[in-house]
Amino acid sequence: MITLLLALALGASWIYFLWRHGLPLRRLQEELSAIRMGKKRGVTVDGAGVVREIAEDITELLAENEVSRQRAQDEGLNLRTILESMREGVVLLDNQKRIRLANQAIYRLLPAGLSPINRTLLELFRNHVLERAIDTSFTTPEPQTTEYVVDVSENGRVVAKTLEVTSIGISGGQSEIVGALAVFHDLTRVKELEGMRKDFVANVSHELRTPLSIIGGYIETLLDDDFEDVESGRKFLRIMHKHTQRLHLLVEDLLTISMLESQRVALEFGATEMPSHLHKIVEQLEPSLAARNLQVQMDFPPDFPTLEVDARRIDQVFFNLLDNAIKHGRAGDAPIQIIGKCLPEGVSISVRDHGPGIAAKDQPHIFERFYRVDEARSREVGGTGLGLSIVKHVVQAHGGTVEVASRRGAGATFEVILPLRQTTESGAQGETI
Repeated sequence: MITLLLALALGASWIYFLWRHGLPLRRLQEELSAIRMGKKRGVTVDGAGVVREIAEDITELLAENEVSRQRAQDEGLNLRTILESMREGVVLLDNQKRIRLANQAIYRLLPAGLSPINRTLLELFRNHVLERAIDTSFTTPEPQTTEYVVDVSENGRVVAKTLEVTSIGISGGQSEIVGALAVFHDLTRVKELEGMRKDFVANVSHELRTPLSIIGGYIETLLDDDFEDVESGRKFLRIMHKHTQRLHLLVEDLLTISMLESQRVALEFGATEMPSHLHKIVEQLEPSLAARNLQVQMDFPPDFPTLEVDARRIDQVFFNLLDNAIKHGRAGDAPIQIIGKCLPEGVSISVRDHGPGIAAKDQPHIFERFYRVDEARSREVGGTGLGLSIVKHVVQAHGGTVEVASRRGAGATFEVILPLRQTTESGAQGETI
């Protein structure tokens, strides 16, 4: 009997224990499984004090973890936003010199579909100078800067990019360098501008040297005490006058293009009837046309619209184009044509000559400063080499474009496309471009 009572007591104790501890622990396990699967974010378990305290502690830990997770997520989002908004390429390398983080600017330097993650910079760019700079960043706290050229695919063609890379080591505990940060800065445009500046200085020096040398030589001859040939003296003076005019034109064109490129030209827009303005330009060029036995034929539709342009600057565009057509056209050949067309959002005005034409290899460069298709011919007719460059800058300042179509032996056509109206911002009187 005593044994039976003892067994019942032990059984009741065991049932009570399961009710007070076992079942809550089982529910706690189920709650934790639900949290692990992402179905819940907290624990709600009733039971004995110990189990309840464990559940409350777990809930607090989960809340703290959620705050930390959200903070890390926000910081990561901010970091990604900053990195992706940078034009410079940025990579983060680990202590094995493998890339752990890269922004979108880096991907644009690589072939399509190639990921930089877990690769070394040497694998990506095959440049040992860059690799040595990165190696040095792991041994010294000083920033390392190097410059190299890489071929990049842009719009279906391969272009050479000049990159400046600055790398610096990242310190961990006890000043140990545990990684490196490298920033890629594109210097291609800067290098192009430096080259253009050097070419410009060289070209200007070359253009000034020839007439100055000629003028100086004739002055020395005239100053010779034994020189008494009056007729030859007049001839020398005429030559000196010609080259002085050439210098004057060169300086005027240099000043014009300098103002256009520095965007310090104030355009004064107004309603302009282009056919009448072009007639006036042709009249100014009548002596040159007569000397070359050439004529100009104009073809404009009756409904050709009035344009909003700076008449003085646009006159300069078509004066240069017509003057160019006269100088390079064949004497007595077919007339120079000026053709106007109406477009959906503007107009097209073309100047066509029937001269020797322009080779395909020269066409991409003819709007560059001092570029001459036939240098000997250009000097003979007195060009400064800046006329077409001025044309391009003035047309672009009006929001238009200028293109050339030509082939050897079939003349050249320069097409200027202009908008009908200027925008409010660019159309104000005296607006600086």
